[in-house]
Amino acid sequence: VFTYAIWVGRAGRGGGGARGTRADCLGADLRRAQAAPDLYVCGPPPLVDSVLEVAQRHALSPERVFRERFLPS
Repeated sequence: VFTYAIWVGRAGRGGGGARGTRADCLGADLRRAQAAPDLYVCGPPPLVDSVLEVAQRHALSPERVFRERFLPS
């Protein structure tokens, strides 16, 4: 089953989606998860590192986190 969540970093009036940091939203999703999910994350190193940190706090195996860091070229 594939699911996704919308995260709003800077919502205007009437904006939908979860609020908070990406790590906060991921942590909330992991607390609600019925089973250990696979996570896929692409982005700058701080984003990828924050996802790994949250996954570790929720006892998610690092092998379940698939990642690619975007680096300046």
